[in-house]
Amino acid sequence: MKTITGIFLFVSLTLFFVFCKKTPEDTKAPVIHSELNDTFPHNCDTLWLGETFAVKMKFSDDTELASFTIEIDHNFNMHTHPSLMSDCINDTIKTPVYPFYYIKNFQIPENLKEFTSNAIIWIPIEDCCGTPFDEGNYHFSVTLFDKEGLSVEKVQNVVIAKKL
Repeated sequence: MKTITGIFLFVSLTLFFVFCKKTPEDTKAPVIHSELNDTFPHNCDTLWLGETFAVKMKFSDDTELASFTIEIDHNFNMHTHPSLMSDCINDTIKTPVYPFYYIKNFQIPENLKEFTSNAIIWIPIEDCCGTPFDEGNYHFSVTLFDKEGLSVEKVQNVVIAKKL
């Protein structure tokens, strides 16, 4: 009986220490380095209808990166975001007719603390039915997530236009 009680006590204490061991929590959000010279797009850049471009941004985290999301949405009503970089768009409010919209999530390879994106985005001139997309002011936002689920967002003003 003493043997069974001893084994039970040993297993219980082992499990207690294994499951109660605290691991350091990640409390630092990841970082988007959008100020670097080779970053694209920058705040106030023009993106061209009918062309592709590479999103070049450096990301970092103190533990491990997970993914990033790129979203492009119209800013015809001149709305703002908390993380919006300096305003450079001087245009009047307009009603969207057929605005371009883009959203896509990109996975970052595992076990990386630094990553440089090279996501390729195509902005079509028109949709599949031939309806042309609106030119004008848009927001280009990047949301970066780390492995723990912490995130940071950067929003930039861009113009989407037709090349003449």
